[in-house]
Amino acid sequence: AHTEMPPENYPLAYRDIPSDMVVPAFWQASYPGSGADMNGALISALTGLGFEYVSDLERLAHLNDPGDRTLSVKTHYPRLLTFPPEDFNPHEFMDSLVLVLRHPMSAIPSFLNFEYERDNDITSHSTRAPLDVWMLWRDENFEDELQAWVDHTTFWLDQYLFPGFGGDRFISVYEGVTDDIDGPKHAQQLAEFLGSIDEHIQPATDPDAVACIWYKFIKAGHVATHRHGSTYRPLRQEHIDAMVDALLGLRARYEAREDAWEILPILDLYLDMAEDKRNEEPPADELE
Repeated sequence: AHTEMPPENYPLAYRDIPSDMVVPAFWQASYPGSGADMNGALISALTGLGFEYVSDLERLAHLNDPGDRTLSVKTHYPRLLTFPPEDFNPHEFMDSLVLVLRHPMSAIPSFLNFEYERDNDITSHSTRAPLDVWMLWRDENFEDELQAWVDHTTFWLDQYLFPGFGGDRFISVYEGVTDDIDGPKHAQQLAEFLGSIDEHIQPATDPDAVACIWYKFIKAGHVATHRHGSTYRPLRQEHIDAMVDALLGLRARYEAREDAWEILPILDLYLDMAEDKRNEEPPADELE
């Protein structure tokens, strides 16, 4: 399914590219519910190039054909096994990665909302699962989905090892990109990374332009989700304990690596958020 945005949605000029130009497509990987469409729209707005969800190997094989406008390729692999694991090597298709991360205590409920809409024939991104549905699903699935979130994160971090400007990996943190104060700074860092991938990408990098694009696409409702229903998603203490253990496990896995400078601050933020979650609300048991 091609989800490239139409020209009228770009704040920059829609880029007509030469028929012989090769757009250096890259992965945009995320656990479902992490804000992939929002992040992809931001990348398209910064570059004037395409954003596409790809779920088959044949399309992957033609992404870098001359004249193909797709730059950012959305995937939820390996949480969703859209590609056969025995045949799938991400480096075979693309040299760079934008990994979209969102705290599992937010991403997992958002994934449930998607499943609830799909299973009940409800318009996508319109309705949150009711609280009682969340609590039942949580008790049956939370720890499995937490492990899937960990597996997704480690799969991509272990594939692309060189973060930052001039490297092959950028982590786009949902909580940073959507922050009212720091959001433009995160968008600026993303734009500068995009510009370092290849000379053909040519993103907007002027800070004022990037800030305007960020505001239009992240804060002014152009790609924001407007789901109805309560956002409250209580967790049992055992679920919070499991999140803390998972995040500490990731921290131990990566703290000795040369790319630790990028991932460790994110994990530390997520650990603090997990403890805030523990302290800010009554245990889920008291709500039942």
